[in-house]
Amino acid sequence: MVEAQGALRTPGNELQSREVIGIMHLQSARGFWLLAGVAGLGLIVFGSVWMTAVFARFEKVPTDWEQADELVGTFSFVDEAFLAELQGNDTIAGLMSSPDALSLLAQPQVSSLLGSPALPELLGSPDLLAALQNPNLSISDLLQSGLAGTLAARPQLMELLADPAVGELLGNPVVQTLLADPSALSLLVDARTQRLLANPADLPMVTVAVEIRRQRTATGAEGDRLFITERASTVDPATGQNIPGFEPTELKLVVDRVSKEYLSGTEGGRSGFWGLPFHVDKSRSFSTWVTAAGRPLDATYLGTEELQGLETYLYGIDVTNLPLGSDDPATGFPLVVDAKISTWNEPKTGSTVRIEDFDAISALAPSGEKYPRFVADVRHPPETVTRLVDDAKGNRGKIIVFGTYMPWAAIGLGLILALAAGAMTLKGLKEDSPEQPSPSPVPEPSPTI
Repeated sequence: MVEAQGALRTPGNELQSREVIGIMHLQSARGFWLLAGVAGLGLIVFGSVWMTAVFARFEKVPTDWEQADELVGTFSFVDEAFLAELQGNDTIAGLMSSPDALSLLAQPQVSSLLGSPALPELLGSPDLLAALQNPNLSISDLLQSGLAGTLAARPQLMELLADPAVGELLGNPVVQTLLADPSALSLLVDARTQRLLANPADLPMVTVAVEIRRQRTATGAEGDRLFITERASTVDPATGQNIPGFEPTELKLVVDRVSKEYLSGTEGGRSGFWGLPFHVDKSRSFSTWVTAAGRPLDATYLGTEELQGLETYLYGIDVTNLPLGSDDPATGFPLVVDAKISTWNEPKTGSTVRIEDFDAISALAPSGEKYPRFVADVRHPPETVTRLVDDAKGNRGKIIVFGTYMPWAAIGLGLILALAAGAMTLKGLKEDSPEQPSPSPVPEPSPTI
C-alpha cells in the first residue's frame, strides 16, 4: 500500500500540481487587478462628477447661518433742535419774517457788531443792556452813570460803544428789540444763524459719533429660499444708548441661498444682491442694495488685496448727484445722493470681511451748489474685521478641502490604481503568450565521392 502511494508522487504529478497552483494564483492576481482597475475608474468618475456637478449643489448659505457685525463712524444731520429753538423764539421769527429787518441784519456794520468779541461781554451785563435800550442815552451818559466801573473794566466793550455807527445801530428799533430779548440776541449771534440768514438753504448741521450694531439670523428655508431676520440699532458708542431719531429696526429678508439675491417677500423694498455669490467672477459687476439711495447700485471690481493673510477682492460703488426723485422740504431743491462704498470680499465664499461706507444726501441748487441734509461715514472697526476674516478663512478652508482636495485626491488615487491595473494586465498577457519553438537546423548533405 505504501508503495502504491509512493508511486503516485511522480515528478510529473508534482509539476502538474505546481502548474495548477500557479494558474490559480495568476487568476487570483488578475481578479485583484481587475477590481483595482474598476475601483480606479470609479474614483476618477466620482472625483470628476463631485467636483463639477455634485459639490456645487452643496455651496449654499446654510439654514443655520447667523452673523453679528458693527459699523462705527459719524452721522451728520440737520440740527432740528436748533431750528426748533429759532422758530420758537418770537423775536427771531418776527425778524426773519420782516424783509426790512433781514436787510438790516445783512448790513456789514450789523454783521461786524454781531461778530464783535465784545458782544458776549455786552450780553453778560443785564444792567448795561437795560441802559442801552434808552435811545436817548449817550456814551457820556453811560460813563457818568453807575455803569462807569463796568465799562472801565471792559476795554473791548468800551471800544465797541465808542464807535458812532454802533450808537446808531443801538438806537435802531430792530436792534432795540434784540437787546430787549437776550435769548434772541444769543441765538442771532450764533454762527449757525448767521449762515442761515445769509443763505436760507444752508441749514445747520450736527455731527454725532455712532455705532451701528447688526444681527442677522437665518430663521428657516423653503428650498433655496432663505428667510433672515435683520435687527439693527444705532447707538452712542460712549453710552450704548439709542440715538434719538434713529430707532432700532427689524426687517424680514428673503434671499436665494445660491445666488445671494434678494427675493420677493423681502421687507424695505430691497432688491439686487444681498451679498456676493460663491466663486466671485471679478470680470462682472454686482447690483448691490444701497439704503441711502433706496435702490441697488453696481459694485465693480477694483483690485485684489491681502487682508490679514486672506486674499480678498475689493469692490466699489462710486456715484455722484444721483437723483432720489423727491424734493427738499426746506428749499424745494431736488434731493440727490453721493455714495462711495468699498467692500473687501473673500472670493470663494463671497463673504464680506470689511466695509467702508460714505453716503451723503443733499439738496442740489440750480447753481450746482449742494446743501447736505444727511451724511453717514461709517466702517468696520479693526476687531470686527479680524472676526469676519477668521470666519471667512474657516469657510474658505471647507470649500477647498471638500471642493478641491477631496475630488482631486480621488482622481489621483483612481489614476494610480487604473494605471497599475493596466500595467499588471499587460504583464500577464505577455506571460501567457506561448513561446514559438526555434526551428531545428537542417543537416547539410555530405558530399558524394
